[in-house]
Amino acid sequence: MTRPEAAGEPLMLREAREAPQVVARQAQDRDVTRAAQTIAAFAPAFVVTLARGSSDHAATTLRYGIETHLRLPVVSAAPSVAGVYHADVSYQGALVLAISQSGAAPIWSRRWPRRAGAGP
Repeated sequence: MTRPEAAGEPLMLREAREAPQVVARQAQDRDVTRAAQTIAAFAPAFVVTLARGSSDHAATTLRYGIETHLRLPVVSAAPSVAGVYHADVSYQGALVLAISQSGAAPIWSRRWPRRAGAGP
């Protein structure tokens, strides 16, 4: 079976096929390199992503990069654990990355990880 021409393929399929080239370009980006060096210099025991909805999907993509290149485990925090249920989770030694595509994440979501022992 021959592969259909790119113009006739669904956009999602074309984008999926382009992913390896995009990742290779991003790996050469100075900002990406600087971010990776900053994370490595901080030397966290693990990374926690804090996001909701589509931002959580972006965090999952970031997870692959951190786990494959920096070899750090990455977990996704559930913001409702602190915000709704007021439960304290220990993030001692963690680097917590709050991700908000809109920039409208509640301020507690950026403060509670530090109170729970996360990074400087």
